Amino acid sequence: MKDASKKILSALQNKGYRITNARTAVVNELAVAPAPLSVQALCKKVRVDEVSVYRTVDLLLAEGFLEEVPTKGNTPTYALSLGHHHHVVCTTCQKVAHIECNEEVSIPKKIVGFSKIATHELTFYGVCNNCV
Repeated sequence: MKDASKKILSALQNKGYRITNARTAVVNELAVAPAPLSVQALCKKVRVDEVSVYRTVDLLLAEGFLEEVPTKGNTPTYALSLGHHHHVVCTTCQKVAHIECNEEVSIPKKIVGFSKIATHELTFYGVCNNCV
């Protein structure tokens, strides 16, 4: 995933954003994180002030490089966006696995009253093999 951080930082620079130490640290940490991280966890790992981490997370979300990963609890967690995929979350340890979706997703015909569906999210919850 280290290549992902280089691509993201390069893309941000190409869009006119400054590549600050805070942005670099947050992107690099997210690229190597084995599981989605909260802003508080990111702050502890990168030793960057909380405001800069929040601003970086907001920027990465807005530019589509970051996604909020649904987990148990109310604290949002984030991971680098890997293109279209779904998640499976362990309800015991919060481990998150990605499910690749290489096929075009067709919107169900049962959706009535909407003229345009912009996106969707699908998350499965269960217990991973380590927690069984």
